[in-house]
Amino acid sequence: MNRYLLLNKNLYEEKAIRRTISDFSHIADIELIEEEDYWKCFFEHTKVSVDKTVYEFENYLIAVANQRGV
Repeated sequence: MNRYLLLNKNLYEEKAIRRTISDFSHIADIELIEEEDYWKCFFEHTKVSVDKTVYEFENYLIAVANQRGV
């Protein structure tokens, strides 16, 4: 089962998303696709439920995006 998460480009930089994807690589396979106004993250092969993984990913991304230098 896979699921995707849409992230507005005005709110999230690619660098922060890629760092979060890297940090979550042991939890899920995540593919990043660039669209016109959004980043789309596809989640597959998650170790816990897809819903829980997406929820935790988004929370972690918010923290990463708020750090200086990211």
